[in-house]
Amino acid sequence: MTTKNMVATTGQQLPATPERVKPYQIVPKTMQEAMDFATVIAKSDLAPKDFKDKPGNVLIAMQMGAEVGLSPMASIQNIAVINGRPSLWGDSMLAVCQTHKDFEWIKEYFDEQGTAVCIVKRKGFEPHTQTFSLKDVTLGGYDKKPGPWQTSRKRMMQLRARSFALRDRFADALRGLVMAEEAMDMEPVQVTVMEPRKADQDTRVLDKITQGSKKVDESQDAKGPDNLKNDTPPVPDNTITQKETTVPENTSCAEGNEAGNVIEGEILYAGSPEDIYKEVMTYFDNTKDSAHAFITEVLGKGRIKKMKDLQTLTQDEMTKLWNSLQEAKAMTEEES
Repeated sequence: MTTKNMVATTGQQLPATPERVKPYQIVPKTMQEAMDFATVIAKSDLAPKDFKDKPGNVLIAMQMGAEVGLSPMASIQNIAVINGRPSLWGDSMLAVCQTHKDFEWIKEYFDEQGTAVCIVKRKGFEPHTQTFSLKDVTLGGYDKKPGPWQTSRKRMMQLRARSFALRDRFADALRGLVMAEEAMDMEPVQVTVMEPRKADQDTRVLDKITQGSKKVDESQDAKGPDNLKNDTPPVPDNTITQKETTVPENTSCAEGNEAGNVIEGEILYAGSPEDIYKEVMTYFDNTKDSAHAFITEVLGKGRIKKMKDLQTLTQDEMTKLWNSLQEAKAMTEEES
């Protein structure tokens, strides 16, 4: 055996040969191929429990992994869905960053105080340092949390410092993915989203009210400034006014509507300022912006600037708000 052959055998020098080929890898090219592949994985014993018999979840994990440079099999092994959010296990997050073209080096250690330190260097940037101390463990309540924080605390502290450092410097590589070990400690957040259909209806109702207000303003401008001094038209002597009905003080908002008087086609509102405000807020699903926009369009800009201004509403203003609210409800029912 020659010296040259001995060197090649020990691996110090390994020239390319026809026998050396790339590992076999399945790469789906169409949506159908990807779904078929995901189905095969979901039915296999290699699928993690989160993906077992769930080809849809497998497909999403494969796509998420592809966006950060992971192969399909690496994706389902290293991406976890925690609290409804995809995340990367600690070592795979580091692997994704290490393959980035600008990654230079990473250094991890514990200092004399037992603080986990992670320093990451990205090309074109100064070294970036993140730490996670024993005080951070206590403040986060992890010292009392069962599981890895009790059995492998140093490892969890190391991963937490690593997660912070990598996410700070390689956000473009991670695409918003967090570390799975970190995601497990996050409390799920409840988010209430307003139905788009209802939001659209509120917008259309406010638009119609705005258009109506503009028409009234234009008609008043056409009459001249003298007529703006008194919005109430003079009542002729032969006008028959219906006798008002006395409403008891403890009459509820709903009862007041029935007991109100009809004056020129409007129902005299018999409730309190707080009652009419609650009615408006209820109609707009307690969305203050929409409710206040409604009140502004009906009563005019600047009329209600603070909550205490509600106490100054007059009977006529409450009646105007109430009748405008009934018109808005009618519009909503028609569109439904």
